[in-house]
Amino acid sequence: MVFDFDSYHAVTLSDTSDLATFAARNPLLPVQPARIHSESKLSDAQKASQALRRQATKTKREQLVSDLEDALAQHDVNLDTIAKVHSVTRGHLDSLISTSSHFKKGNAVNLENAKLRAKAKEVNEGLDVGYKHKLPAIRRLLKEDSTYADENLSEERRKELIADVEADRAEKKQGARVTNKSAAQDYRDTVNLISQEIHKLECRTGATALAFFSRSHVNDTYEPNWACTNNVTTFSRDMLGHGMWDITRLLEMWVCSKKQGRNADAPPTMRTDCSSILQGTLRTITKEKTAVMAYEKYEIDIMQKYKVKLVGWTFGTKIVSPYNIHSVGDLRTLTEALRSGSCRWVNMSPLEATKHAADYERRKADGEVVEKKRKRRSDADTVKGPRKKPGINDTANEEGEAVAGPLKKRKTTATRTASGEKQATKAAPAKVTKSTKKSAMPPRGPISNEFIMDSEADSA
Repeated sequence: MVFDFDSYHAVTLSDTSDLATFAARNPLLPVQPARIHSESKLSDAQKASQALRRQATKTKREQLVSDLEDALAQHDVNLDTIAKVHSVTRGHLDSLISTSSHFKKGNAVNLENAKLRAKAKEVNEGLDVGYKHKLPAIRRLLKEDSTYADENLSEERRKELIADVEADRAEKKQGARVTNKSAAQDYRDTVNLISQEIHKLECRTGATALAFFSRSHVNDTYEPNWACTNNVTTFSRDMLGHGMWDITRLLEMWVCSKKQGRNADAPPTMRTDCSSILQGTLRTITKEKTAVMAYEKYEIDIMQKYKVKLVGWTFGTKIVSPYNIHSVGDLRTLTEALRSGSCRWVNMSPLEATKHAADYERRKADGEVVEKKRKRRSDADTVKGPRKKPGINDTANEEGEAVAGPLKKRKTTATRTASGEKQATKAAPAKVTKSTKKSAMPPRGPISNEFIMDSEADSA
């Protein structure tokens, strides 16, 4: 199949305002609130007040920078003194001071942060940008409010405040962008960050990485891109026969054209995705290309045979086929769990497999587990084997069916051995030649005289 790279931008959709943004095309996703700036005009008194406040802030900032520079200068003198006393270089001290890990865990939500957020939301609600209370003022108001005192907060209220902060953080991380401009800016910043991290990973570990990025809808305004380490730049040309940019453009064309006729939230689509993910990940973890997902005999054909189990299943306690789930909400929950990895296959330890086998046999003996037996074949007791080759003397049985007779014997010839005795040998089959093939063909029929050739007409 030949792809026309010059015409791949021909994929278009009707210009409908309700599908113009990613958030509008996915109404079920949480949406990040837009940043609304105040457009109200300030009076002369308000402008003068803001000018004085800016001047005071600038003066305070300059004083802070001056004091910090003096402290840093004194700090350098102290470090030089320590380096001379302990006979080490200044660079060694700097490396000890600035050493930090590349991997840092995010700070967990504490109760103080939760109370500050709740109080800020309470006092800043309805205020325009520029008139909202700052953090020091919110802290002061929080101390004056007795309802947020530790002794007045119940355990349920504390959990509720912390859950609100966690939900707000999750919305900022995964919430859909309201406008195409904000989505494009987020896309570019994230792609640049991933590219930098890939190169840093290559320098630290020598790892190889390749990533392609593309828009998912024709109304999106960001451009396709790719990122890779230095040791994989020629992979696509050598193995796939296309350059990096060609593959990126193919990816964009495929995604945009597929989005037109495929509804990701439709039940048939979600059932197909769930089944494909379960089947593919099962073959990946078992390293068996012929592994097939079994739902009826899951404990025997999957857990006992491959020593793996499925964790994070969201629909009931029994593993069932996605095609037997008819609730859209349950299908969406299961699809998101499989895509995110919260529902996944894990290997069972030998002890877990042994305990599960014993528990299964116990439940089977108690009648809790009933195995579904296969129906007995109608020809189970008949002898099966290769079919006999038909002979020249085929006969018919009592039912009128043809029965193969004995095969025709091959002609033998007599040869003499070294001692003078005759020995019968089978004659070699006749060699097929062109003349033999022609003789086997039916004779050529006569040519009709009803048709007069052009040469005969001219001669006439």
